[in-house]
Amino acid sequence: MARLFPVLLALLLALPALGANVRMGVTSFANASSQTDFDPLEKGFQSMFIVDLSEVQAFELVDRGEMVKAQPGDPPGDTAGRKALGQKVGATHLLSGSFDVKGEAMTLTAALVHVPSGKTLMEGKTKGTTEEFFELQKQLLKEVIEATQVELAP
Repeated sequence: MARLFPVLLALLLALPALGANVRMGVTSFANASSQTDFDPLEKGFQSMFIVDLSEVQAFELVDRGEMVKAQPGDPPGDTAGRKALGQKVGATHLLSGSFDVKGEAMTLTAALVHVPSGKTLMEGKTKGTTEEFFELQKQLLKEVIEATQVELAP
């Protein structure tokens, strides 16, 4: 019985990870505008998605530091680049995106890639004002979660 305790303890500690069926990497979001005042949103949108996605029990998020180390430059702009980055960090899914600002208008785009297959599961775009960036992110968040087809707890 004494030898079983460490094994049982290890299994109990692993339960949250065993329940996760999506290991999600989230890149920084590229500022596609010429307005450098909005550069902080590159990491801001990344952080917002990480925090919100971490609330979904079926998701395990790749550590932001690990993503930064694996993606030192601009986020990948094509499916092949997203797949390669996802493989590098051991993700099953990779979320990346960009935003564009023209005057007070903002467009936020996101793409979700299933890393093992390289298939793009979702490409979303939402538009609003710069004042509505929280709402724009929440709209795309819903699309990202739906694209993974995980069941949410009631």
